Amino acid sequence: MSRPVVSLVITELDDTLYDWLSALVPPFYAMVAAASLLLEVSEEQLLGDLQQVHRKHGDLEHPMALLETRAVQWRLGALARRDLERHLAPAFQAFRQARQQHLGLRPGAREGLEGLSQRRVRVIGLTESRASETMLRLNRLGIKSLITAVYVPERGAGRSESLPATNGFLRQLPRGFRKPNPRVLGEICARLETAPADALYVGNSGADLEMARRAGVQAAWARYAAFLDPELWSKLTRVAHWTEAEAEKVRSGREAVPAQSPACVLARFDELLDRYDFRPSYTRGEWWGLAAPGNSL
Repeated sequence: MSRPVVSLVITELDDTLYDWLSALVPPFYAMVAAASLLLEVSEEQLLGDLQQVHRKHGDLEHPMALLETRAVQWRLGALARRDLERHLAPAFQAFRQARQQHLGLRPGAREGLEGLSQRRVRVIGLTESRASETMLRLNRLGIKSLITAVYVPERGAGRSESLPATNGFLRQLPRGFRKPNPRVLGEICARLETAPADALYVGNSGADLEMARRAGVQAAWARYAAFLDPELWSKLTRVAHWTEAEAEKVRSGREAVPAQSPACVLARFDELLDRYDFRPSYTRGEWWGLAAPGNSL
């Protein structure tokens, strides 16, 4: 029996290739524990302060949020920013050490990406995380060279972010193009001059797969990444910018089982190598085949 043919793979990065929740929550709480000692305030007070900063910016991954907390302003408000960072350096170091410990690839992620590279198939990453954090994770995990490009959405008001210089590796989607809008996948296929039917989307929720279906793109359900660790999720929502209702909407949407039985269910990422036939999408001597570096979608 013949297998579906694919010439382009579009995959979620967060939780599908690596455990995003584990890479964020333990390091964040390690930072809070260290900072509470430096500031002589309770961890609970500091968590509340940090949630207020996240709500102000409408962003969970707001860089250096600790510096904007009421506790820091109250205790160290007279210090210059450089001195603030120096005083709180142990807390930031605790974050970095814990991130190094907890950031890891999902089973089969590296093997799957290497297999696609060997087959000369372009792999496009899709994320809603900050571009700077995404680049850090990909570099630390050693998989950036196995991915053709990463698309990030334009962040809303108060969440602006300048893309770091990456020679076209990071690309920004147009305003309003966010999941689960099927135009996200349609536009990526168009930019790479690939028919949607020849593309494969790997996602971890029912909403992801429905988006792919509406875009006319083949879909594989990363079931191994579909369900959230309840303890980590509870800790995340304690400091997130969402209301309780919004957090529940995010959780239920994330853990939603596909309404229609997916044609492909993955227990690990590299299983897709055995479930599809892959058509090379670039020659060994050519650049990845995207538009010239620096062009946006």
